[in-house]
Amino acid sequence: DSDLHHTFIVYDELENLEKFEFAEFATLVPVSYVGKRRFADNARYMHAMAFDIDGVSLDNLQTMFHQFEIGLLPRPTFIVNSGHGVHLYYVFEEPIALFKPVRKTLKEIKFALTTILWSRFTSSEKEVQYQGIFQPFRLPGSVTKFQNTITLEAFRVGEKTTLYELLAHLRYQSETIDLFTVEPIIQRDE
Repeated sequence: DSDLHHTFIVYDELENLEKFEFAEFATLVPVSYVGKRRFADNARYMHAMAFDIDGVSLDNLQTMFHQFEIGLLPRPTFIVNSGHGVHLYYVFEEPIALFKPVRKTLKEIKFALTTILWSRFTSSEKEVQYQGIFQPFRLPGSVTKFQNTITLEAFRVGEKTTLYELLAHLRYQSETIDLFTVEPIIQRDE
């Protein structure tokens, strides 16, 4: 279908999402934009922070869930099988306004969180892959890139979160993050 090779706008009503079920390639960024183009300058709100962890075996997944349970890792709102790993979605209770100074700090926070989420206990891949805050991820319901007959499934494993709760897991990385930029966001969350 030629529609599958176009960009679609998904509004709050989520009307277009059914078009992507079983699609070979369908992605979405957990960010809302103004206008019809997905440019950083058009980004308005981050609704979730998403992470892609590759090389996740059953043992890695069990370890990951154990670390969620004991609070070593932040528990995501959703976990999605990606075919070769998992996508972890941390959906925010309130979306975060993406002003220019905040974008850089959110990227630093995402990189620091990636460092603790992707470890030798949670992945067999030795090289950690870092992605920015505007990274698109395959939609649940579409097919995986490695196994075209298997669709991505999403599982709710936790509640919505706040940036403050995610920062609590970065005790040791906080010196590399410009917390001055994050402070207004944290105060809003509190």
